[in-house]
Amino acid sequence: MQRHTIFTITALRELQAVPARERDALLSDIDLLARDPRSGRLNLSPLHKYPGFHRLKVGNWRVFCRLDEYVEIHAVRRRSEDTYSLPFNPRTLNTPSELTTPHPDDWDEEDEKLAAGGPPKEQVFPLRPEQLEGWGVPRLYFPQFLSCTSDDDLLALDSVVPAEWVVHVISMLYQPGLDQTQSEAQYVVHSRQELEDYLSGRLSDLLLRLDPEQIHASEWRLEGPTLVRGGPGTGKTVVALYRALAYAQHRPGSRILFATYTTTLAHYAEQLLSRLIEERGLDAEVEVSWVDRLVRQNLKAASWKIAGDSELLDAVRVVLGELRDPFLQGLGPRYLRDEFHDVIQAWDLDHREYLSFARHGRQLPLYPEEREKVWVAYDRWRRLLDQRRLLSWNRARSAARASAQPNYDAVIVDEAQDLPPVALRFLLRLVKHPKGFYLTADANQSLYQQGFSFKAVDQALDMRGRSLLLRRNYRSTRPIHAALAALARHPSLESEDLPEPAHRDGPRPLLVGIAHDKEAGTLRDLIYRLCRQLRVPLSGVSILCPSEARAREVVDILNRLDVPAAWSKGEDLELDQPAVKALTLHSAKGLEFPVVVVLDVNQGTLPRQAAVPAEEVEAYEARDRRLFYVACSRAMQALVVAYDPRWPSPFVRELPPELWEQR
Repeated sequence: MQRHTIFTITALRELQAVPARERDALLSDIDLLARDPRSGRLNLSPLHKYPGFHRLKVGNWRVFCRLDEYVEIHAVRRRSEDTYSLPFNPRTLNTPSELTTPHPDDWDEEDEKLAAGGPPKEQVFPLRPEQLEGWGVPRLYFPQFLSCTSDDDLLALDSVVPAEWVVHVISMLYQPGLDQTQSEAQYVVHSRQELEDYLSGRLSDLLLRLDPEQIHASEWRLEGPTLVRGGPGTGKTVVALYRALAYAQHRPGSRILFATYTTTLAHYAEQLLSRLIEERGLDAEVEVSWVDRLVRQNLKAASWKIAGDSELLDAVRVVLGELRDPFLQGLGPRYLRDEFHDVIQAWDLDHREYLSFARHGRQLPLYPEEREKVWVAYDRWRRLLDQRRLLSWNRARSAARASAQPNYDAVIVDEAQDLPPVALRFLLRLVKHPKGFYLTADANQSLYQQGFSFKAVDQALDMRGRSLLLRRNYRSTRPIHAALAALARHPSLESEDLPEPAHRDGPRPLLVGIAHDKEAGTLRDLIYRLCRQLRVPLSGVSILCPSEARAREVVDILNRLDVPAAWSKGEDLELDQPAVKALTLHSAKGLEFPVVVVLDVNQGTLPRQAAVPAEEVEAYEARDRRLFYVACSRAMQALVVAYDPRWPSPFVRELPPELWEQR
C-alpha cells in the first residue's frame, strides 16, 4: 500500500475469517486499489443500493469499499452459491463518472444482499466445525463454541474464551450492513505488512483514524503550551496520541512523556506509540505512564503510605475533638477535609496565601478570622498525618514536584480536568520548557469552575489563543447523545458548547425502577437482553456503583446467578477481562463501554447527603450531578439508569421522558 488505507472494525474481523490460502489474492487487490483505483486489472464497480460504495470482486470474495481521499474498506464477504464464474470484462476506468455511476452489466442482486448484512438465513445453533474453521476461529476454542445452544450461551462464553473471539463469531453470524459500518470506528493501515501482522496476531492494535478537525488539533501549535478541549467521546485521547507522533516527527532526538489518567489507557498507548515510532523510523524516546505512578517514582518519602479518604476523615475528627471550636464543629469533618485537601493542598498554599485565596468552587465565604481558625486546624491535621506517616495524594504530589527533574522535551497530559493544580504543576516541572506542554481536558467537567484559569496554576500556562475545542462526539449513539445534552444543559454544570451528535443510531436510554427484592433477577435479565439486542459479549457491560462496597455486592449477586462479574478499580481495570465489570462512579472516568448501567440513582445516594454548611449544599449537589453526567457519558451503545422506586433521586425526576424509555 503506497498510501494508507482505512478499515472498519467489521472489515478487519471479516478479513481475519478469510482462509490464509485465499487471503493473499484479496490483500493484493486491496493493495492495488489503494495505489491505483482506476486500474483495469481490478473488477470494480459501483453498488446500486448504496450510493458512494463500490464492490471489488476477487474470486469468490466481495470487498465493499468507498473511494474518497483514501480507500475505505467496509466489509469483506464471500458468495455462498455457485455464481463465481460470472464473466469479467476488464475496462480501464478513466473518469470520475465511470467510478461512481453503476453500469447495467454490473448489477448483481446477490452482491447487493451481501452488502446489506443481517442475521443468518438458517438455524444458528448448534454451530458447525466447518463454520468455525471458515471464520478463522482457533481449534482450541471449538468445543466451547460447539456447546452453545442459544444466544445467551454464546454471550456468556467470554468467561472461558477470549472476548475478541466471541465478538468475532457474533459478527460473523450477524453481519452489519453498509449503513451500519459507516458509523463504526475506522483504523489506519499504513502498509500491507502492517495489515498482515495485525491479521496474524503479531500486532494487537491499529491507530484510529482522525477527522480533519482532529488532525488539525494534533499538529496545531507544536510550540506550546497547548490545550485541546472537548466533551465526552470527541476523541481527545486519540488526538493526544497523534500529538506525540507529530512531536517525535518534528523534533528528532526528543524525549516525550505521555501521561494518562488510568493504567488501562497507559498500557494501550505504550504499545501503540512505541510500535508506530519504530515503524516510521522516528528518532525519539516515548515514555508512557499514569500520573500517580509518576508521583510515586519522584517521591523521596517512599516508606510513607498514601492515606485513604477514611484515614483523612479520621484525622479531621481527632483534630476537632482536640480543638473543641464551635465554628469548626459547625463546618463538619467532610467540609474541613475538602478544605484541607481540595483547596489548601490542591493549590499548595502557605498560611499567608490561604488568607486571601479566592477558594474556587467553594460557596461559603470565610472571613479572615475564620480562615485563621481553619489554618490552625489544618496545621494540626497535617502534623497528625505526619506522625502516622501518612500522606494525602495532594501532599504527595507537592513533595514529588519538589524533587522532580525536567527530563522531557515534551509532556502530553490526557484527561487533565481531573487533575488538581498541584498535579499539573508537578507535570509541568517534568518538561524542559513550557512550550513542550500539551493538555487535553473535558470541556464540561471538573476544572471548569467559575473563575478558574490555567494561568492561575502557573504563569507559564497562559492558554489565551492556545486552546482548541473538538466539537463532534464519536462515542455515543444519537439517542444517548440527546439524553446527555439534556443533562448538560443544567445550569450547575456550566457546560460549554456540546459536541455534535454522531451518526450512529441505537436504542433510547432506559430508565428503570428496580425493587430491592427483585434486583438480582432484574439485573441479570436486563444485562442478557441488552447483550442479545446489541450482540455484545458480557465483557462489554459495566455497572457503575456509588461505592466500592456496593460494587463488590453487585459482583456477588451476579456471580450467584452464574453471571461472570468482577470488581476492579478503574486504574487497575483490564478491559479484556471476561466478565461484567463493576466499578465505582469515580473509577469510570476516562473509560468507555458498549453497555453502561448506572446503579442506585437514589435520594441520599446520588446526590449524597453531605454534612456540610447550608451554603455549600448546592455546590456539593452540583458536584454529584457532574459525576452522574460523567457516568452516563461512558456509554457507547446502551445506557441504563436504575433507581429504587421508593426514593428516586431528583436527578431521575428531572430526566425528560421523551428521551428515555421507562420501565
